[in-house]
Amino acid sequence: HKTFVIALKLAEFHLLEEQKSQSPLLLFDDIFGELDAERIRLMLSQLSNIGQVFVTTTSRTFFDKVQAFDTPTHFYFVQDGAVEYQNVQDTVNN
Repeated sequence: HKTFVIALKLAEFHLLEEQKSQSPLLLFDDIFGELDAERIRLMLSQLSNIGQVFVTTTSRTFFDKVQAFDTPTHFYFVQDGAVEYQNVQDTVNN
């Protein structure tokens, strides 16, 4: 079910990109909780090639998977109303 929704969003992204001749940004909110490791890997592979993407998650294991992709990545942690930037390397090692 979740995989279908993600595929639909990616198709919508590509359609908008083609029609508008510019890339929209994507936001995925806590979608990894219901996906197995292979689906997460495939999705991240797709996301790494399409431009600006915002992903929210409550799972720290997500960071290990993102590090495997050679793409510019920034992590921001939100806790008690405060937003803090963390380097990918610092995040994975903690």
